[in-house]
Amino acid sequence: MAVPDIVRCLDALYFGTADQRDAAEGELENMEKLPGFGGALVDLSHVGDSPLALRHASIVLLKNHISRHWCSLGRQYVAPEMDGEEKGYVRQKTMQLFLSPEANLRSAAALALSSILAIDFPHRWPSAFEDILGFTASDDERVVLTALKTLSLWLRPSHITGHYLRPLHENAIPTLEKLYRLGRLPPSGGAKIMDIITSTIVWLCGGGQQFRDQLGHLTQHWLPLFVEAIAMPPCGESTVCQIRRRAADATVHLVTHGSSALNHEMWVAVVSAVTGALERGAETFHNGFIASNDGEEDVDYDSDGNQEGQLSIFMSLWSLVEALLVEKESRALLEKGTLDLVILGSIYAQVMVHEEMEYKDDMAILILDDDDDDESFSLQHSLRSTVLKCLRLLASRFGSTVIPAVNQTALRTLKDMENMLDGFRWRRREAIIGIVSALSRTITGVRDAEMFDIAMFVEHYLGHSDVIANDMIRARALICGGRLVTLLPESMRLEIFKMTVGALQPNNSLTMNVCACRTLSTIADDLRAVVQDHSDEICHTLCNLLVQARFASSQSVHLFLHAVHATVKAGGNKLSASTLLLSRTLIAMWHRHFVDPVITEDVQDIFRCLFQTRDEEVITQVEGALLGVICNIIEKTDQKSQIAAILPTALRVGSDYVRLCHTRKEAAPIIHNLLAATLGAIAQAEDSAVMECAAALLAVIVEAVGPEITGWKVGGENVIPHILAQVDRLLAPSLSDSAAIGVGDLICKLVGTCAEQLGRDLTESLLRAVVFRLRLAKLDTLRESLVFVFVRLAERAPSAVVDALAHIELAEEQTTALPYILTMWTSIHPQILGSYLRRVSVMGLLALLRCGHPLLSNVYLPTKSVPAGQMHFFAVVLSIAVQEHQKAVLRKELQDDDDDDDDDDDDDDFIDTDDPAFLAAIQGVMAEEMGAMMG
Repeated sequence: MAVPDIVRCLDALYFGTADQRDAAEGELENMEKLPGFGGALVDLSHVGDSPLALRHASIVLLKNHISRHWCSLGRQYVAPEMDGEEKGYVRQKTMQLFLSPEANLRSAAALALSSILAIDFPHRWPSAFEDILGFTASDDERVVLTALKTLSLWLRPSHITGHYLRPLHENAIPTLEKLYRLGRLPPSGGAKIMDIITSTIVWLCGGGQQFRDQLGHLTQHWLPLFVEAIAMPPCGESTVCQIRRRAADATVHLVTHGSSALNHEMWVAVVSAVTGALERGAETFHNGFIASNDGEEDVDYDSDGNQEGQLSIFMSLWSLVEALLVEKESRALLEKGTLDLVILGSIYAQVMVHEEMEYKDDMAILILDDDDDDESFSLQHSLRSTVLKCLRLLASRFGSTVIPAVNQTALRTLKDMENMLDGFRWRRREAIIGIVSALSRTITGVRDAEMFDIAMFVEHYLGHSDVIANDMIRARALICGGRLVTLLPESMRLEIFKMTVGALQPNNSLTMNVCACRTLSTIADDLRAVVQDHSDEICHTLCNLLVQARFASSQSVHLFLHAVHATVKAGGNKLSASTLLLSRTLIAMWHRHFVDPVITEDVQDIFRCLFQTRDEEVITQVEGALLGVICNIIEKTDQKSQIAAILPTALRVGSDYVRLCHTRKEAAPIIHNLLAATLGAIAQAEDSAVMECAAALLAVIVEAVGPEITGWKVGGENVIPHILAQVDRLLAPSLSDSAAIGVGDLICKLVGTCAEQLGRDLTESLLRAVVFRLRLAKLDTLRESLVFVFVRLAERAPSAVVDALAHIELAEEQTTALPYILTMWTSIHPQILGSYLRRVSVMGLLALLRCGHPLLSNVYLPTKSVPAGQMHFFAVVLSIAVQEHQKAVLRKELQDDDDDDDDDDDDDDFIDTDDPAFLAAIQGVMAEEMGAMMG
């Protein structure tokens, strides 16, 4: 391969016309498949009289060539593979570029060589560590830094394997430690060494015990260096920031996974270093990140040279505090400085200027970052959320110590704010409110209410004039007040309620309205009577705000709907004036966010709550606005439109209406229309979710109407044949298991309600279809649904079920369906979720046992619990009944123990469920009954 040909192509790529570039690319692609191409590229990089751009381009092209032709096992491999002799030549010549005076060439060589190392070590290049580390002995600082960069690019946790352990332990780490301790490298070299050591520690921590044993050695040698790096004074230089951050990250891993190697002096050193670093950094953080332009000269946000780097240090330091709070010895040391940590937290939890500017149009992401409930907008990977997470962990460990510390911090901050500028003042006030809000669960859960001066906090933080003047403080005060509402005096509760309702204004920001909605959702239960008196007014306001916020994020809309739900729940029958507007608004939001399952579920919950009021006027208005829409949606099942996405929710809302309102005289025609639409939905639907919900609605209608449904007509014809036709479709083998899940409950309701009207032949035909569909079912949920057909029927008429199953022949097994169904029933029983359904299953089995049907005395079921492989049906039922009885007794004992003493952790009073005497007593009682039946 001729170097001039490559030079010509690269020259065309850099300086030629578009046509020349295209031709050069094609020629290089062809050259790449020829032997010697990699060697020619590395030779070009050494040609001193060639333009630097071309020499650099040759190394970049070499790196791409390596990824495609170095190893046939690579993900990007393209034939042919480079031969071994050429590979050795490329390795040596690339390493020689470490000595180049050109920084671009050294950097590109490090990248290319790190790719080779990841492939060739240890089998093709066993001396890799020695070869690369040899360059660290050079007197040229640039050569040493290039070698370290190569190692840091190569030794990533994802690249390291067990083959690396010995050379790392015996060669690399001691050499790097010696190099670091000499102190002759610039900060960038120290940063790269920290990268390598941190990657090694992360890998060791993630490996097995054989690797973690090496952590003790690393801890002894490197922890003092990490502590020293953490304790460095704040500096704007990016490499120093990287050293400190890497040291903190590595210490987190050592503390988490190598704590056994740390002695008391080491714990003291780590705790002292991290708390000292946070104290020294507090002023830098306050001035560099919090400063505002309150009549002062403009702040240069980049004056520290590396704001982002310093911010990452603070996050790493607080993450280290979090790790130290988990370990017992370091936690004890931190407990002594609880007050200092809370004071520091009040500084680092302040809103930063760049965040305020970035989210100036929607500050909700900063205000709602407490992450202590499911409704929070969590500002992930932010310093603020990291600090609050630490303080919550601190409070969970030392609640009785932390709450007084928060109280003292709040008092101290009040004094400090007297000498602060307005911008600093409101940020510190907001930070304190944020901390109290984040710790609200701990504060409300402490036994001694005097630990936290709620009167002072209300007066100076929640009730201060700044609360009205500053939207951020006002929003935070609303949220915090809602979380502390159980501690607030009655007068303050009413003030929080007034502030909340007053904040629900169309001219307020989305942030303020979202915060007010969250607070309203929180206080609605505690102030039920007050909310009920104003429920019509609040619902009217929330409807207007929902329309205004219809283009907002799903999270915001969810919080609005959550507030509506809380108001409707508290309002009850006081909502008559706003029900029609509310129904129409909910339908509009439903259509707007039809693809969002959270929003559609919220709408369903609110309508269910309206139905539960059982107020005639309220339900009448909902019927007028909603039920016609639901019928229209269900009737469009076969249409390929986007609105079909809300079909399952529409069917579930219909089920809620029928279940809760079927006793009303006015409901009959509506239920009739729903019935017709639902039958059509099952006939036309293809989506499994629609089929399941439609079957559930049909089952609810059958149960609600009762035997009278046999006289109903659809399209001038009796409805029963139509229902049976859809049952047949649901039982069809061609239908997927997920689509047929609801058929079991539908058949239960149909046979249980209309057995006499259906007749014996039709009932047995249904049961036969259930048996054959059960034999094809693969989904456990469908199997359970179909088995429960027989469970429910056995409760009512056990002998009839036995007779019906005995008449169903299974040709392949040359037996009846009776032993098959009983086997499926008893095998599925342990998998049934929910104690109620398991109780129903047991009661059905006991009903069969007590009915004394002679056919049951000859039924044996397969089991693995006995050597014979089979057990009599009565014995299987007895075993299941004993197990369920044990569980019930144990649950009762646990409940009684909790009632006697919630704080008692002693388990001595629990019943031993394996006690032979206990089992014998139960078995004796049931055996007498069984013996009488079999006698």
